[in-house]
Amino acid sequence: MSEFIRVCSVNNIKPGEVKGFFFQNKQIAICRIRNEYFAFDEICSHQNASLAAGWLEDYTIECPIHGALFDVKTGEALSLPAVEDINTYEIEIRGDEIFVRLD
Repeated sequence: MSEFIRVCSVNNIKPGEVKGFFFQNKQIAICRIRNEYFAFDEICSHQNASLAAGWLEDYTIECPIHGALFDVKTGEALSLPAVEDINTYEIEIRGDEIFVRLD
């Protein structure tokens, strides 16, 4: 099992915001919905598009290129053209720091 990696401060991500990060050869996105944080693959499973540049509404992120929707909690692909889910990653908040486990 992999270790948690410090990504950023909780203050670096505002409510309703998505930010992309690159760690251990993985591009991940972290979003904040109210006071909850979610980490998932930053690259859309349909095409090479940045989900961090997409639109976040409730618990759904929309790909900025073709409009595929994904659940940020589960990674489930919710609409075409995406048919493959994206990975999600466990988050741990320690004090005011965000840590992610990149399994």
